[in-house]
Amino acid sequence: MRRSSQAKGNDTFKRVQAWLAAGHPVPRRRGKVHRGALCRALGIVRSTLSSNPALRALVASLDAQEVVTPETLRSSRGGKGMVALERELIALREENADLRRQLRAVELLLRHDRCLR
Repeated sequence: MRRSSQAKGNDTFKRVQAWLAAGHPVPRRRGKVHRGALCRALGIVRSTLSSNPALRALVASLDAQEVVTPETLRSSRGGKGMVALERELIALREENADLRRQLRAVELLLRHDRCLR
């Protein structure tokens, strides 16, 4: 029994959605979806991305998403994005130092408890 092109297209779209939902990273080049690498990962021909309207819209929405990459960080050159990342890094370092202090305190209590027994 032959399946219609529309049914095959719907199946392909569902497969792409499941692949994305599984948490696979979207291959990118120069900030855009690397269509060739995406098609290789999914086992579909590249023309499917342009001939299937649902996939075409999905790829366009993926292209529109801003992704932080080394290239985008370099291009910001100290802009607002870099300042926010530096603040976040400082906050994470402070939190890390606090967690290390707490860990040392717990380890000390555990060692002390063993000595009392």
